[in-house]
Amino acid sequence: MRNRKRVPDGLRPITWFMVLSFIAENFAMVLSLQDINNTLLYKIWVPVMITLLSYWLMRSLHRTWQVVLVAIALAAYFALFGWESAYKVDGSLLYDRSLLFGYAFLSITMAARLLHMAASSVHPLIKDPVFWVHVAFFASLGPAIPYLGMLNHLYVRNMEAADSLYVIMDVLFLLHFVLLGVAAALFPSPQQSVAHGRP
Repeated sequence: MRNRKRVPDGLRPITWFMVLSFIAENFAMVLSLQDINNTLLYKIWVPVMITLLSYWLMRSLHRTWQVVLVAIALAAYFALFGWESAYKVDGSLLYDRSLLFGYAFLSITMAARLLHMAASSVHPLIKDPVFWVHVAFFASLGPAIPYLGMLNHLYVRNMEAADSLYVIMDVLFLLHFVLLGVAAALFPSPQQSVAHGRP
């Protein structure tokens, strides 16, 4: 028990993300098996996900202007999400500009964090769980942006084909959880851990 691993304080929002994501994805699968539309579930889950990731990023950033930029991007996301919720007729996630915007600003921030870590780290990044957490989100959210855009256009012409190709999104998020698993395996013991986002 003394050598038990624990989640560093700064990565605890990611723990909440993984727990809630597990619940949401399994509930969505149950709904699909029952031929029940799960769009409403994702309409609830996606804003929660983007909020959790933004909160984690704001805790991890050292400069005030960086935190302010993420906060502004999050506010812009919710403004767009609110507008779509009030005025958009089609309920499909494929048409949600807020979803694409949220994924885009998170991916750009993850990429910037990865570049900063690569330039400033004095230890092998491959052994750093925080590095793998950033890679997990960048590798899943980044490619999802152009792919969702493609599905958006395809959906207009061939709805069935677009629905069948949505499985690629599942593959991206499977990769996402595999990489988060790598990060979890690298969590240090309580004696070694340093909270992410602290000097």
